Amino acid sequence: MSEIAKPAADEPAIDAEALKKAEQFIEAEEGASNKLRGALGIFVSATAVAMSLFHLYSAYAIVPTQVLRPVHVGSPLRSVIATVSCGGTGWPRSERWP
Repeated sequence: MSEIAKPAADEPAIDAEALKKAEQFIEAEEGASNKLRGALGIFVSATAVAMSLFHLYSAYAIVPTQVLRPVHVGSPLRSVIATVSCGGTGWPRSERWP
């Protein structure tokens, strides 16, 4: 029986160049991952969690449509505007409004 060669404890199993190529291939196939950092990332995540909790509450209790619709539309809209206008991973600068 042949044994699988194991790398030494001090050398990595995959070199950095192969790892970078694999990450580029995954990004090309599956799309870019979330790269929001700092206050903008916290804001977008908090907005998403708050919207999820509100929708779970509205499934449990009766929420009037005059409240549900603005929250349902306003929360993602606020996140998109914040992401694009703050220069996150939104549209390229050439396609942004002045």
